[in-house]
Amino acid sequence: MAKYADETHTLEHVAVDAGNKGTKIYYRSSAFWRASAKVNLPSVINALYSSALNGFDQRCSVYGNCLAVLTEMKFPDATNNLTLEFPEDYPRREM
Repeated sequence: MAKYADETHTLEHVAVDAGNKGTKIYYRSSAFWRASAKVNLPSVINALYSSALNGFDQRCSVYGNCLAVLTEMKFPDATNNLTLEFPEDYPRREM
């Protein structure tokens, strides 16, 4: 898993239709996909973003939040420009 986790994390902005909750955004990367697949379903490690790996989009939500808090990485907006400090719809807590 570590070799995949150490790859460059190039974030992709992904919009999904959440039914009556509207459009939701999450961020994914092929490095995160491979690290997750290696641990949870190694047979799909080379089938990038296969639906066989259950819950990947939910994992990406947590992944994005961790990147926002723990790194200085910028997030891509809807036009793929790295302009966002936090994921879209990120519920930031103020102290």
